[in-house]
Amino acid sequence: MEQWDDIPEVKTASAFVHNGEVYINTDLARVDAPIHELTHLLLGSIRFKDPELYFSLVRQAENFRHFEDRIGNYPNMTRDDAMEEIFVEEVGRYLAGMDSDIIQLPQEAQYELHYNIKRLLDTVLMGQYSVKSIENDELYNMTLKDLTKTVNSMIMQPMSIMGLDEASLHRMLANEKTKMIKDGNLKEDCK
Repeated sequence: MEQWDDIPEVKTASAFVHNGEVYINTDLARVDAPIHELTHLLLGSIRFKDPELYFSLVRQAENFRHFEDRIGNYPNMTRDDAMEEIFVEEVGRYLAGMDSDIIQLPQEAQYELHYNIKRLLDTVLMGQYSVKSIENDELYNMTLKDLTKTVNSMIMQPMSIMGLDEASLHRMLANEKTKMIKDGNLKEDCK
């Protein structure tokens, strides 16, 4: 298992993203783990392409129950990264049909969140063109990646930055910041 030596949580994490791929530890993962990790990748792309949408989504975490206590569970993350983690946890639980703080939000906040999730998924799937423009027999033989390329979706056609797609780069940066905070080499001042 040499390939996993640089990932300390490989034996304890229920799921993680490595080099743009989602890995699930089936011994530990709950049903929401794949959705959780996929949401991290989608948010990573959104953060580069539409920062306003990204921050409007992850800041919804501030409305979840016990937010301040929960943010304390991530002492080695920046506040924004911890908010993303809390947001992704609740979205994963919600989309997997589990109990989630999303249903505890005021109705207006739920509508805004639903709208933004639909906007995110629409951007991923629809791109510039409609799926309806594709013949049914073609559609059945396409992978999701092929489909999004055909409809010119920019989310699933990641922009390359020094050979890395932006979703992977976002996760790498978040992981590096976490490591630096844990090692005492980076401090966040949230005043």
